Amino acid sequence: MSGYRDYLPAWMRRDPALGRVLLAFEAILDGLSDPPEGVPLPSAPALSQVLDRIHTYFRPGPGDAEERRAPPEFVPWLARWVACSLRDEWDDETRRRVVAQAVPLYRLRGTKEGLRRMIEIYVGLDDTVKIYEFASIPLFFQVEVTLPERDPEVLARTDRAVRSIIDQERPAHTFYGVRYHFPSMQIVDDPSEGGTPILVGENTLLGSQSYNP
Repeated sequence: MSGYRDYLPAWMRRDPALGRVLLAFEAILDGLSDPPEGVPLPSAPALSQVLDRIHTYFRPGPGDAEERRAPPEFVPWLARWVACSLRDEWDDETRRRVVAQAVPLYRLRGTKEGLRRMIEIYVGLDDTVKIYEFASIPLFFQVEVTLPERDPEVLARTDRAVRSIIDQERPAHTFYGVRYHFPSMQIVDDPSEGGTPILVGENTLLGSQSYNP
């Protein structure tokens, strides 16, 4: 019997069929914590459960727990609110970082600092991008990105995304080059001796290689 039955006038509570009809409304609006046998539960959350967390739908929330931020399918809609274009190859966390920083970055659009920060948002690491200009080559600049790993697939995917960001953000009359730095070695201490793993590029940097696509 539906709990909504308790809110009906006394004369309406006498009809047991009405109590079962109200179960459908209760399931949709508030959910059923202990449904009667034979009553199917809706696959979607109850309306009241959605409304309780409606404020989180407006938080891109990169790095936050899922219940404290917008659902993944809602992030592109937030991007349209701030006139932000999301690329298909970006993963969910990257999309959230871009949307969260879109408004502050508008003030820097078309500048070297704005381009540097945009690339770092994609990479997901601070202080990993440097941009150099050369007096001897007018209108040319070089972007150098330091990555924590050397996986070829990650490197190729990052290169495509970085170049698309540069093409979107750079002044139209400029041209550029891109170089990547990544760890060239990995040394791991013997864990059986109680040692701490030494990972080049994470807690130790002995050297790096460069990659010019």
